[in-house]
Amino acid sequence: MALHSKLPYTITNDVLNGDLGADTNWEYTYASRTTQDGKNCIQISAGSANPAYAHQLKNNVIGHQYYMRCLFKSSASFSAIDVKFEQYQPYGGPRAAYVSLVVQNTAFTLYSDIQTAETAASRIRCFSLVGSTVCYITDMIVVDLTAAFGAGNEPDKTWCDSNISYFSGSMIVYK
Repeated sequence: MALHSKLPYTITNDVLNGDLGADTNWEYTYASRTTQDGKNCIQISAGSANPAYAHQLKNNVIGHQYYMRCLFKSSASFSAIDVKFEQYQPYGGPRAAYVSLVVQNTAFTLYSDIQTAETAASRIRCFSLVGSTVCYITDMIVVDLTAAFGAGNEPDKTWCDSNISYFSGSMIVYK
């Protein structure tokens, strides 16, 4: 058994089925589940005149810090408002946190961020306003860092990127 000089913390991925291993927990509008480069993913389809998205239910704690990460692939670049992996309040409410996906990537590329929830978002979604290209998103993670590590003890983005890879359910990390 390995000995750790760091403390163990249990983290939970709030995204259900974030690797799209099964077609459950997601609702699609102008989007679908597909396989790309051997990975199950959400495809946000080209040619949609309406916003395209896949979403699932989730609630936040206002004031908590959330680490969000996903793998993203596209055939074109976007502006900051075009494509997001986000926690949001439906019906015009503000987003609680999001990762803007703005650069063309011909291979799956890691995108991540840490943001403080300003609203009690009720959805996690992959969202696009772009109607002229195809986007793929997979391996989605949302971790409530404040709940896992305690207020004021949350790790930074560099630590999270280095120590948290895709997982489903809960796992123990050492910090």
